Amino acid sequence: MTNPSAASSSANPELQPFAAGATLPAEPHRRAKPPTPRFRRRPAESSAQDAIALAVSQRPGDPWGQLAVFFKNFRIPAAQGRKRSVSAGTETKYVQSITLLIQTLAAQNIRIQNLPELSQKHLVLVMQEWEARELSASSLATRFSCIARFYGWLGKNLSVKSVKDTLQNPAAGMRQYSAVLPKAWNKVGVDLVRLLPQVEAQCRYSAVYLALAREFGLRVQEAAALRPMANDMGVYLHITHGAKGGRGRAVPIETPEQRRVLDVAKEMAHPRSGLLRPSDRTIKQAIKTFYRVMNKVGITRKQLGVTAHGLRHEYANAIYAAHAGVDAPVNGGLAPDRQTELNARKVVTENLGHGRLSVTTAYTGSHANIERHELKRMHQVLDVLQAPGGELSRFVLATEVELNTTHRAESPTAAELELRLYVIGPEAEGKGPHYMPLMLAIRICDRSGIDIPGFSDPLQDIITKLSPLVRQQTGRMCLIHDARLLPADIPQLELLLR
Repeated sequence: MTNPSAASSSANPELQPFAAGATLPAEPHRRAKPPTPRFRRRPAESSAQDAIALAVSQRPGDPWGQLAVFFKNFRIPAAQGRKRSVSAGTETKYVQSITLLIQTLAAQNIRIQNLPELSQKHLVLVMQEWEARELSASSLATRFSCIARFYGWLGKNLSVKSVKDTLQNPAAGMRQYSAVLPKAWNKVGVDLVRLLPQVEAQCRYSAVYLALAREFGLRVQEAAALRPMANDMGVYLHITHGAKGGRGRAVPIETPEQRRVLDVAKEMAHPRSGLLRPSDRTIKQAIKTFYRVMNKVGITRKQLGVTAHGLRHEYANAIYAAHAGVDAPVNGGLAPDRQTELNARKVVTENLGHGRLSVTTAYTGSHANIERHELKRMHQVLDVLQAPGGELSRFVLATEVELNTTHRAESPTAAELELRLYVIGPEAEGKGPHYMPLMLAIRICDRSGIDIPGFSDPLQDIITKLSPLVRQQTGRMCLIHDARLLPADIPQLELLLR
């Protein structure tokens, strides 16, 4: 953390350092801006069918105009959670999905005149077109969800119940809800403490948002909407505004570091509004500033392999470990008994503000899914290494010919030699982390598997030539060992290269 004494040296409150014990100056008074006038929509009770009928009557033969009229006069109710309308971001997804539906149909010379003409046949045709374009499972599922609900507003009953029912390959629509690789900063070697001074130098609010994400599992919008003094209930932090789906929650305050971060946030809060952002900025503006700072400092998936949301993962995994007694599955933890795991997942679910236990697997992973993923990845590695006619296979066969030629010249009656390669270590059992070097072992033996003495020198020469070849073929660093020197209990999986 930066020196607290530097707080009084900068005139711009957004450039003040975020540090333990710092006394932060009050933000200067700014004249409040007049509220931006907003369009008044029809009452929430207005039905979708009424809005569709109005749209068709006002803009007959114009599906684009009908969409505009419909979304102008109909508030989309939330499908889950408390009774409310969806956010502007969610509404945008509906508009985009239905617009893309009509555009894709038009590209195939299917031009509808009015929205009620849309049919299930149109939906299936468009979904399969998007599938052919190799859209991600997430995009396919989101678009289907929005369009299927819109069809319900049109009064059309669909026989297809999920995105998989509309695709030629149902697996293309299966989203991965369970984490299989760690996303927490501390598990991928990124240190928040080291990066915070750089973030503080750009924006002190962004720095405290990151600290709140790690200590309380807050989303960025929740931190930007926080009123630290009002939300601090002593033994827990009450999250109300900015929560996804409007679902509030109470996050326990259990550690000294949580208390320290919250006290700093209270000192930084605006003296009148109590908000943890400049008084002249909206939540959206504060979030936009935050991500601009993240890009400038280099806290991105592309540059560091992490995102701000990874701190929420770090918090979730810490809570899981504290209540389960073992690390989360995604971090390599052993499986606790079923009831212990359920209790741990319940606490994680409540602290993160989700409504379903299954959602926590997106943070902690599940042992069954990780095992399937690791086995699948192991087979992918084997497929690359064992590819018929591949570089590795050709190298092994050519090396065997050379070894046998030399060996028979010295001993004409000697048994034929083989060069054998093995994947070793945890990855031989499908458990190795993908970011570690690929571990192989090599041996020279006869067909019965008996090692041939006196081949240490050629073996080392083969290893020197083989390492870059494997790295080129797999895209991974490779460490190759003499199989004769390995412990007897190390897992080994022989490669079939003939």
